[in-house]
Amino acid sequence: MKILIVGGGIAGLSLAGLLRKRGIEPVVVEKVEEYGEVGYFLGLWPLGSRVLHGLDLYEEYVKAGFPIKDYKVLNESGRLLNQLTFENVSEQFGETYLIARYKLLEILRAGIEDLPIQMGMSIKKIKQDSQKVYVTFTNGKQDAFDLVVGADGIHSKVRELLFGDLPLTSTGWGGWGFWLDKKYLPAEVSASEYWGRGKFFGLGQTQQGYSGSAIIPIPKQMPNTREETISFIQKRFSSMGDEVVQETIKVLHKATDLNFLKLSDFKTDQWSKGRVVLIGDSAAGFLPTAGIGASMAMESAAVLNDELSRVNEDFVEQAISLFTKRRRERIDKIQLNSRRLAKMMFTKSYFVSNIRDFITSKATEKQLFKEIGGKMNHPI
Repeated sequence: MKILIVGGGIAGLSLAGLLRKRGIEPVVVEKVEEYGEVGYFLGLWPLGSRVLHGLDLYEEYVKAGFPIKDYKVLNESGRLLNQLTFENVSEQFGETYLIARYKLLEILRAGIEDLPIQMGMSIKKIKQDSQKVYVTFTNGKQDAFDLVVGADGIHSKVRELLFGDLPLTSTGWGGWGFWLDKKYLPAEVSASEYWGRGKFFGLGQTQQGYSGSAIIPIPKQMPNTREETISFIQKRFSSMGDEVVQETIKVLHKATDLNFLKLSDFKTDQWSKGRVVLIGDSAAGFLPTAGIGASMAMESAAVLNDELSRVNEDFVEQAISLFTKRRRERIDKIQLNSRRLAKMMFTKSYFVSNIRDFITSKATEKQLFKEIGGKMNHPI
């Protein structure tokens, strides 16, 4: 079976590795010229990390990851609302680790060994009939495939070629992500979030350093330079949190990758057309609120590989149909949960924030992990 994977991110590389385990050599194209140390940290739940067992990469992931021993939720003034230990989740399903996105990509790339990734390339045109998908690449070359997988992210070119320009759903909020070397923060922080009114601050530790985010409603006038950005954040968050937040914003001039990102997600009822299918953020882009997007992408890669393992090239569309049926309800529910969580976390309302803080302070670990825990007990 001749397969093209458009996008060499978490979903695309996971699928490429799983296919290769079965003796299939997919063609992988990635639009960036080189990977580099780009992106921020992510939490990989056992939902996603268990896929690494099938790739023989789990031990490498554990070595590179930082286990979440506790997760703190604090209010705007730095008062602890709740602290989760992750003990029950770890005992039942395995550890949850924080890891830099680029480090996870390095591990996945190592898993496909010498399979070439054609960097700096995407697709320009798609045509298909009942037997093949005919692709024109951005370098002008053409080829035919039995299956094309769009794993090229929330701004998917494959999705655009199939269905046109479908809009993202904006929260109206955005924020600056950044990296800080551990030597600049004396406090030992596993994972902490500060939920305020009109502002949110998060910080997580990885083996690659501290990664954080400072989130607010998207301002009408954005700062233009790095110096203006640092000053803007320091002023906006000057009264927030405890010494951890204040120490962090004090050393922001030492931060790397200080970039602004709008908080948007994506949902569509159309995941496939003929012999072309979308996975990962191309099909359903998640808000970072539940920290589950990477896990869902890896799950989807595993399910698609599973369905493809039971067909030949003549029945690719049947495999795509079964893949969609297995994934649709699960992804829709988790995406809805992340949107509900965003409405709690990102609010300008004094009334809503007070209710949110009270409910969060009274919630048990079982209640807070109910949605994700339920999914880890449910087959995919």
